[in-house]
Amino acid sequence: MRTASIDLVVAPFVPVNRPLIEEYTGLWCGYCPAGYVALEELSEELGDKFIAISYHNGDEMEIMKSADFPIAQFQNSIGYPEAQVNRAVSTYPDTESLHKLWKKYSDEFSPTNIDVEIKWTDDSHSALEATATARFIESLDSHNYRVAFALVADNLTNPKFVQNNNYVGKDFTGKWWELFTQGSSRVKGLVFNSILSATSGINGVEGSLPEKIEMGEAYTSTYTFTMDDV
Repeated sequence: MRTASIDLVVAPFVPVNRPLIEEYTGLWCGYCPAGYVALEELSEELGDKFIAISYHNGDEMEIMKSADFPIAQFQNSIGYPEAQVNRAVSTYPDTESLHKLWKKYSDEFSPTNIDVEIKWTDDSHSALEATATARFIESLDSHNYRVAFALVADNLTNPKFVQNNNYVGKDFTGKWWELFTQGSSRVKGLVFNSILSATSGINGVEGSLPEKIEMGEAYTSTYTFTMDDV
C-alpha cells in the first residue's frame, strides 16, 4: 500500500493574478514596432486581464531616464525592444513570447489580491487619487512587499510621434502588422497605449504596507497624481 502526503494552504479567497508586462521602446528604434504590435494584439485578446506599461526612451513620450527603468536594476544593458514579465524574466517582445510568459505567470498562485480605485480630487480635475487595497492569503511576520502606483495613458497621438520602422515588406500578418509591413520606414499617425505618464516610484512606496501582515486583512494605501506633473 502506497501513501502520499501534501501540504495544503486554506486560503480565505483566491487572488486574481494579472502578470505585469513592462515594455521598453522608442520611436527611434526600427525594430520596436514588434513590441507595439504585441501589446495591441495581447490587449485585444486578453482584455482587462492584460496589464502593460510602456517605457519610452529618447522621444517625446519619455518621462524617466533609461538608467531608472525597472529592467536596469536586473541587467547591465537594455536591448530595444525588450520586455519584462513580473520583473522576473526579460524577453524580446513579440506576441508569441510575451503570451507564453504571460500564461506561465498567470497560472502561478499569487499571495495577494490588489484592487484599485481612482477618483478626481476636485471638480477641476487638478489631481487624481488612487487607492490600492491589498489582502494576503497568509500571515507574514516580515516581508519585502510594497505598493507602487503607475499612471498610464491610452489613445495618445501627436504629429511628432513618428515611429522608425524596419519591417517594410516583411512577411508578418495581422491588422497591427499591416501598419508597418505595408507602411514606410517612418510611420506617422500611430495611436499609442499603456504609456507611462507618472509613477510613485518603480520600487514602491515605503510604508505602504505594515511590517507585519495578517491573513485576509485589508490594507489600503493612497497616492495622488497631480495633473500639472503628468
